[in-house]
Amino acid sequence: MIPLPPPASAGPPIASGLLPRERLFQRLDAAAGQAVWLVAPAGYGKSSLAASYTQARGHRCTWLRLSAADTDPASFVAHLTAVAGVRLPTPQAEHLGDIATFARRYFAALFAALPPSALLVLDEAEVAADALQVLWAEAVAAVPPQARLVVTSRAPPPPALARARVEGRLLTIDAAELALTRDEVAALFAQRHARASAAEIDAVFAHTLGWPAAVALTLRAGGRLPTIDDDVLHDYLRHEVWPSFDEPTRQRLLLAAQLPYVDAAVERAWPALTGTTAVLERFARRGLFVLTEGGATPRHVLHPLIRDHLRRHADETLPASELAALRRDAARALADAGDAEAAVPALLAAGDLARATAAVLALAPRFVAQARLRTLGGWLAAFPAEWRDREPDLEYWSGLVRVMARPAQAREHLLRAAAGYAARGDDAGRLRTLAHLAYLSFVDFAPDYPITRWLDELHDVAPRFDALPSAEDKAQVAMTVVYALLVGEPAHPDLPCWRQRALDALQAPIGLQLRARVASVLGINLLWSGLFSQLGAMHDTLARTFSQHTLTDYAQLIWGLAQLKACWAQGRPADAPAVLRRLQAIAEHSGLHGLDTYHRLLANDAQLAIGDLDAAEALLAQARAQMLPTQVTEVWHAALQAAWLALWRGDAGPALHAAKAAIDAARAIRSPVCEAYAWIALALAHRRRDSLGEVESALAILRDVASRAGSAMVDFHLHDLQAWLARRRDAAAGEAAVLAAAMQRLARHDIVYPVLGTADALAETAAAALAHGLETAFVQRWIAQRRLPAPPGSHVPDWPHPLRLRVLGGFGVWLDGEPLTFEGKVQKRPLELLQALAVHGPAPVPVARLVDDLWPELDGDAARKSFDAALHRLRKLLGAHGAAVRLEGGAAQLDATRAGCDLWTLRHLADQTPARLQAYAGWAAWARRHAGDALLPLQHAAWIDAARQEHARRMQRLASVTDR
Repeated sequence: MIPLPPPASAGPPIASGLLPRERLFQRLDAAAGQAVWLVAPAGYGKSSLAASYTQARGHRCTWLRLSAADTDPASFVAHLTAVAGVRLPTPQAEHLGDIATFARRYFAALFAALPPSALLVLDEAEVAADALQVLWAEAVAAVPPQARLVVTSRAPPPPALARARVEGRLLTIDAAELALTRDEVAALFAQRHARASAAEIDAVFAHTLGWPAAVALTLRAGGRLPTIDDDVLHDYLRHEVWPSFDEPTRQRLLLAAQLPYVDAAVERAWPALTGTTAVLERFARRGLFVLTEGGATPRHVLHPLIRDHLRRHADETLPASELAALRRDAARALADAGDAEAAVPALLAAGDLARATAAVLALAPRFVAQARLRTLGGWLAAFPAEWRDREPDLEYWSGLVRVMARPAQAREHLLRAAAGYAARGDDAGRLRTLAHLAYLSFVDFAPDYPITRWLDELHDVAPRFDALPSAEDKAQVAMTVVYALLVGEPAHPDLPCWRQRALDALQAPIGLQLRARVASVLGINLLWSGLFSQLGAMHDTLARTFSQHTLTDYAQLIWGLAQLKACWAQGRPADAPAVLRRLQAIAEHSGLHGLDTYHRLLANDAQLAIGDLDAAEALLAQARAQMLPTQVTEVWHAALQAAWLALWRGDAGPALHAAKAAIDAARAIRSPVCEAYAWIALALAHRRRDSLGEVESALAILRDVASRAGSAMVDFHLHDLQAWLARRRDAAAGEAAVLAAAMQRLARHDIVYPVLGTADALAETAAAALAHGLETAFVQRWIAQRRLPAPPGSHVPDWPHPLRLRVLGGFGVWLDGEPLTFEGKVQKRPLELLQALAVHGPAPVPVARLVDDLWPELDGDAARKSFDAALHRLRKLLGAHGAAVRLEGGAAQLDATRAGCDLWTLRHLADQTPARLQAYAGWAAWARRHAGDALLPLQHAAWIDAARQEHARRMQRLASVTDR
């Protein structure tokens, strides 16, 4: 027989008719801040003591009566949370591997939510004493100074509580103490108005040894004495007590014994029970083996001693067919009363498989969400195999309860479910099952079951998407197909449609954790597809939604994946370390470490994007120390990061080695997009060596892989590498065509930090884009946001240097894009020194020349002091950019890596050959705009005259080219 698990009750039993036992009350009073384990066989008044103590002392009591269902830790937590009536942490499937950490948080939160002097009673704990050992230990450890934890059990405390007993945090009250004293036997006779002489009371006490159940039965039987022996007691109940009830009462008790409890709803659902609640209420008032659980709808529970006897009596006296019908009707009554959780094991025990199937399928989504996988799995396993073969829904849920802990077994169940759905033509069921099979390939990489294996079947049944029964099913399917397509066919024409379905799911009525999972998978897709602006928009929308709710720990960790991706995609990688620290704190607090490696890798993408190399190397080492060789996606990601790190450091050899490892991992995953990035890393490593032939060879393969990758960021790199080859071969026209395609990808999707980008390589790309006049506004913003240094000696038109000077057609200074303004009197001498450095630069200008030009009226030391004073004031005026004015070896200059000047650019262009200048549209257009601008037209000092004459000669030569 499968034990019937009672549902959570809303309050402690009502203690009417129970004898107050002050000596034991005082023991419990003294146990403030401790746990007390009441251990004795059935009938020793353990529950009665806890209930009467609660009433006598007026404690706020949270009471849970345990059942076989509570051997599942998640079910126990769900039941305890229900009776507590407060918001508490909910276990996730990921907690089950380290339930102790979750339990520590759970019981701390439970006691914090209860009043300081609260009483927590866990009744009939023997059914789960061993199964919940870890939870018992954490519960005992969490009891606050004024609170009490009372456990009633027929079994002694499990070994996990040995330390608590030694340390005095757990007290035990056993059968010897729970037995009634002679005075308590007399008090019980007096309470029940039973006449008895002192000698008779002495006889009852001596015969029963104070066993409360035996004393109570003596009262019921008019003084005839039972013994403590179980078999004799059952005979006593059968021959002495049972005949004392009238036939209607006997029938009602027999029916009640088949149920975990009786209340008004169950009585209405089972007409044969009519009048039973009234009978049980009378028994409870008299203290006769019935406890009444309080709440909005009281529930009456037979004492286990009586319930077990009545079931045994039914087994011995009723014909098999009548007994089976009785238990079937009891199970159906529970279901009809709305208590499906209690009904399922009863229906299974009664062989009512059709009703059991309906009840299990109704409960399954909630049980999976609550991580009550052991309970649900036990129910599913109780169905005969031939029945499950006819019901693919049962195989489907059998797979889902095993996804995290036993993925290989989960796959077997899901494969049978998919076959069952296919056999009955249920394409919607098949679709959601195939989606989970594809997801399993992500959870448990198995070479025989790559994620790409399911794509053809998914495409076959995809038209049934709208027929899926729930928003959560649609979200799960859309999310999984998006991921499957990203890995297997990222250039598939249906991917945008599935991506939109996943985005739509984020606005549908689905759970927050599923929403976070969908966002995380979408984030992967959008990130590696190079759709940065879409990823940023999705993140911002969900961030507003999640800010209005409390996410579970695991949901926060999943959402953290999307947050880290958004840090990179939205051009704020400096935020990633703070996000990572918060996620690590949540993981440590909750004991959920399954995503630690992925969090580190995503945070490290951001570190590499900005070139924080020491931090990136440390994070990569931490991630690699945690990952397993079977985690092929993480192995690929780490190898790619190792290549990126080596590229930043200019180490072509290690970059090549890591890139080849990334190619191998990507081919194991069978992912075109992963392989494309690995080939990009290889080509960039060859570029570091200036190996044009090797780059061309890598590009030959990359072109094919990129055509199947469907990624804007991959396309950027492909075209950028082709542009580099053209540039190295001095083929400006070819460079312009492919570079235009590269920059269009970046600008369209606002990709500021492309993967595998390094400052020097991207600066070269930006300089080439400005030279050709490509996406100028985006490139300037890109340079400024990334603070890319101008390539040495390039003097690129319109490069947004941190310090920018204009001396053509006027004079202006810009600091980080903002014009320099003055409060009060303009500082003439420092600005004139800046003008002189610009006109004579960017080469170093001897201090002697600057003194002669700017202070011709002064001699020797006076002139030098004036120069030093002007230099000091100029640096102060430029603030953080003052360091760009350098003084070394008797010469001053503007640091061309920090400062730019339009005159320098124009001179650089004037020195180009006519053919080269005309080949770069950006150069030629800029030269035409500025060739006629006067040099510092408002400066009338003598030192400018020679510079103006030289400038005029240069501009004459330039005009002959730009006018063509």
